[in-house]
Amino acid sequence: MSSTTFKNIAPKRKYRERAQLESRNGLGLLEKKKDYKQRAVHYHKKEDKMNKLRLKAALKNPDEYYHKMKKSRQTKDGNIQYIDEDSEDENFDVKEYKKILKTQSQNLVKLQKYKDQNKLNNLKAENQFINVGGQSQNTHIIFADNQQKFDNFNLAKHYDTIPELLNNKSNILKKSQLETQILDSDDEETIKQASQKSKANYKKLADTIENEKKMEKLMMKLDYQKNLLGKEKMKLKKYKTGNVHKFFNERKK
Repeated sequence: MSSTTFKNIAPKRKYRERAQLESRNGLGLLEKKKDYKQRAVHYHKKEDKMNKLRLKAALKNPDEYYHKMKKSRQTKDGNIQYIDEDSEDENFDVKEYKKILKTQSQNLVKLQKYKDQNKLNNLKAENQFINVGGQSQNTHIIFADNQQKFDNFNLAKHYDTIPELLNNKSNILKKSQLETQILDSDDEETIKQASQKSKANYKKLADTIENEKKMEKLMMKLDYQKNLLGKEKMKLKKYKTGNVHKFFNERKK
């Protein structure tokens, strides 16, 4: 066995530090070197930081601008007080802020209404709808020469089309037109699909018109609420149908 190995396995003297004297037991445990070192490092670290701040304050230019000036103010004692961003400003006008929000909402509604109008015009141009608001007000009257012709009158034969397309009053295609298009008078499935597509287009158009009306009502409501937040003098009148605000005429300067 080498001397190094024997040195490692040989029993060593137990490390001991002197304890606190019995007469000083009331002062707690005796401070060891590691405790003193930790306390000294903390003290010098704090001292270095304070020296840097003193030097920075001594070299500071009072006329220099820095961005934190916008969020700070100087008190009567000469100290700097930083303003919290979340706290309300003293001059903050809640009524004016609500008015701005109403204006922004109104602009969004106007934008949506403009989109619906464009969509409506595109659908009308694409499908060639006539009087989409409901039933057609215009009527096509066909006169018969006598009672016999009236009894034997065939609407499909008169328009030169097939009976399945008579419900589409907006655009009744003739047989000659059907021959040149994909639709075939013998293909009932294709005619059924075309009819379903036409119904879907009508529903889409009706939904767009309804949405446009809602946007119009909402825009009027927002405009009314925005006017209530103004500084104009008004008087509230109550009726059975609802409340009405009457604004007084003011002389313009």
